[in-house]
Amino acid sequence: MEVEVRNTGRGISAEAVPKLFERFYRHAAAADGGFGLGLAIVKRIIELHGGSATVQSEPGHAATVRLTYPPLGNENDTDVIRVPRW
Repeated sequence: MEVEVRNTGRGISAEAVPKLFERFYRHAAAADGGFGLGLAIVKRIIELHGGSATVQSEPGHAATVRLTYPPLGNENDTDVIRVPRW
């Protein structure tokens, strides 16, 4: 199973992408508010369930967060859920 979330922002530099899952990291272009914990928590939960979390982005293009985890009961579960923006 895969969940994909894409934003409509200006993108994230290659240097910042690996840091997005670190606790308390906030990208310089992040909106006001928050503590930089959201993606770190999401990644940890997904990993505890045997999955993975990745971010794909480059400056000038929208960022995409992809959460991949084992099927939920049905071995043939190949659905992909795409959330158009966050």
